[in-house]
Amino acid sequence: MKTNYFFKIGGISSIIQSLFYIIAVVALAFVPIEQITGNIDQFVKSYTANPLPLIIMSLSFIVLGLLGLLSVAPATAAMLSGKDKLWATIGKSIALLCLSAMIVYFIWFLVTLPNISLNSLHTPMNWIGWFTFGGMGLWVAIVGILVWVSGVLPRGFVVVCVIKTLGFWLILTGIIFNSIMIAKIGAVIGGLIGGPLYHAWLGIAFLRKSKLNNY
Repeated sequence: MKTNYFFKIGGISSIIQSLFYIIAVVALAFVPIEQITGNIDQFVKSYTANPLPLIIMSLSFIVLGLLGLLSVAPATAAMLSGKDKLWATIGKSIALLCLSAMIVYFIWFLVTLPNISLNSLHTPMNWIGWFTFGGMGLWVAIVGILVWVSGVLPRGFVVVCVIKTLGFWLILTGIIFNSIMIAKIGAVIGGLIGGPLYHAWLGIAFLRKSKLNNY
């Protein structure tokens, strides 16, 4: 019964995540460019006039992080640990670290708005990208490899893992090289396509597993 409840909560949480990926990317599309690349004066002026998209995007990342930290990442590792417990544990540890960093950052970001300095605006995002997109992309890659080896899910899910990982690493590349275009392409691939597909598929798999545990 406890295992059944564990995977049921994981399934519901993962499906909710699939929706918040879409919300985050759509919100990002409406964030004025001045709030991403502008200096502090441009940021403050733009944010004061139109704060909602950035707030929605940040809240979406917090929700995604909390659901992943408390439920989805542990459930994923539990599902995949049968064939390779070591790599499932390593991957989960990476995911939990990255999700924790992401939650802390975006809570801090919202709390400090709009009284934020230029350094505190851009510098943390340069390193948080390594956690949010670099580390989480690595976690998804590990999930894909374990699925391929174990056969727990259909091989098509591995393709979804590749799409999500590629998108995340493109976003990180865009952050590193200060390329909004690369980051936006990555957001579409990893956030609008890969993220929802990955979490909807994973959520359904968890829910099915929870029902099987009833028998």
